[in-house]
Amino acid sequence: MYFFPLPEQSNTSFPYILKNYITSYATRLGGVDTYVYGFGPGFSNSIGGVSGMFNVIVKGFNYEKVKSIAERFRDIVKRNPRVDNVDIDKSQLY
Repeated sequence: MYFFPLPEQSNTSFPYILKNYITSYATRLGGVDTYVYGFGPGFSNSIGGVSGMFNVIVKGFNYEKVKSIAERFRDIVKRNPRVDNVDIDKSQLY
């Protein structure tokens, strides 16, 4: 879908409000690649047809405390039904 604002709308907040609304809606869609751009920074929820992989690194001198933080983070993240395979023991060496 393409949207081209009328000339009198271009210098108002309407294009930005519409873009924010569409971006918000797109974040709630699953299984659909969405691109929103044109006014302000662009947005894409496309991950190239594979599962996204995100890393969070917790560092510290106290192993037990670091492990406790990682376990709490894992428990919070796993509440999201779209999150799978949270590994808190993975080495940085791949």
